[in-house]
Amino acid sequence: MPPPAPSSRPRRSNAERWVRRTSRTLIVLATVSGGLAYLVVGVLSKFDKTNDPTYQPLFYVCLTVFLIAAGGRVLWGLFVFARKAVRRGPRRRELQAMAARIGWQWIARRKRIPEETEVRLTQIDPVQRTSDDAKHRYTELLYGTYAGRPALSVHVERSSRLLPEVEQLVALELPGALPELRITDRSDDPYGLAPAQQFESARFNESWGVYAQDKRYASAFTHPQLMRMMNGLDPSITALHLRGAWLISEAPVSFSPQLLQIHLDALARIAAAIPAWLWDEYGYVSPGAWSRQNPV
Repeated sequence: MPPPAPSSRPRRSNAERWVRRTSRTLIVLATVSGGLAYLVVGVLSKFDKTNDPTYQPLFYVCLTVFLIAAGGRVLWGLFVFARKAVRRGPRRRELQAMAARIGWQWIARRKRIPEETEVRLTQIDPVQRTSDDAKHRYTELLYGTYAGRPALSVHVERSSRLLPEVEQLVALELPGALPELRITDRSDDPYGLAPAQQFESARFNESWGVYAQDKRYASAFTHPQLMRMMNGLDPSITALHLRGAWLISEAPVSFSPQLLQIHLDALARIAAAIPAWLWDEYGYVSPGAWSRQNPV
């Protein structure tokens, strides 16, 4: 049986969230200032004012702001890259030791991932893949069984190697498929943005946003017991994604065996809290996948 839910405590920000927000801010600054500089240069060139002393200060101000923002983005990328490289070695050794201890498989690089597991990775990855495999790099894979269900953890990097978008995904396979649904920590939301759907718990509405095509289904999935459970989750859990037959958690990239255990426990509790009638009305359960006896 999965362990009981931890006691409820306030959610807080963490270092990884600060890194992500800073990266996004620098990207926005570089994009806006670059667009402004491009626009100013285009207008001045069109009216043959590029070399006009009256307009040159405006041009140089835009160019300077753009170079500062772009340079800051590159320096920040180097910092993130160095930070990742310093943490990678100890993290991999700890995860490899944990995999051996609990009987899971450990694969450090994508080239060694079995084809069957590769298919599972494409199923749990919320970002649609393209034909360019270099844009999705899977490393530090652990997979095995937890709470009687297949489970895995993987480190994902996208886009450029110098300034990648990095995620750690932990996933637990469900006994069947349900419509897609996403629950995200609202501390990452832009300021002033309200969730599209409100629920009975004011604290849940303040902390989490729920997104699904069918609001009735989202309301049925997010029942009072689940809201209480979500309000008490560890702050490292910032997003949950129900995708087909997989329940996925996004974890900090500074991963550890302790965090893996926390995320697996949370996924097992949430999976066990899905009501039997929800499967009947919205999903499909594989025959004999697990007991349908559910107290919810």
